[in-house]
Amino acid sequence: MYNYNQTLKPFGIWMDGHCSWLNSLEWDISPTEMKETNVTVIAAFHKVWKIHVTILQERLHQASHFDYTFTIKNHSNRDRVIKFVYHHNSNSNDEQVVSMVSSSEKTVMHYNGNKISLLATHFFQHENFHLAVGERGTIWNEKTGNLTLSPIWRGSQESMMVTELHMSKNEERVGRVWGVQGETEEDVQQAHFQRLEYNHLGFVAKQIL
Repeated sequence: MYNYNQTLKPFGIWMDGHCSWLNSLEWDISPTEMKETNVTVIAAFHKVWKIHVTILQERLHQASHFDYTFTIKNHSNRDRVIKFVYHHNSNSNDEQVVSMVSSSEKTVMHYNGNKISLLATHFFQHENFHLAVGERGTIWNEKTGNLTLSPIWRGSQESMMVTELHMSKNEERVGRVWGVQGETEEDVQQAHFQRLEYNHLGFVAKQIL
């Protein structure tokens, strides 16, 4: 059976000093598996904030890669300033692990022995986003919804990405989070650019309309 709770665990919406994680009871969840397209669609609706999040998980051929496309819609009758939060934690605690933010590429890199992982996020409306590496309790301030400046971290493959969204009532935004893995930086960069160029706008519209 598909464990949609595990898929939702890394994602949260922050508003007014509180981060509501999508796997919490604050959300009504409706999962759908679309076998003919190798896509799982999970709809989540916040019962108080009237925020609707739809996550599309594409099952890739490489088990070590992942790609999520999501839409966020403000169903309330007022403008909202929210933050989309993604928390990555591979539960790998090793002093040899080094994690860092690549400011030039706007990605997160995790180095663990002969394995290199790259994480990236992108909103199609060019919103501001921030990246940091390290333990969530150290780098994340839930009250302000901000990340501490932390470009390098040793000992764990943990990182966070936070995107600020200014949304009018009934406005919808589309974004992505993806991760790739390889043995060299060239491998992960090549896979990263392939995902970056992939046309998910048409893909999303085709799935949710």
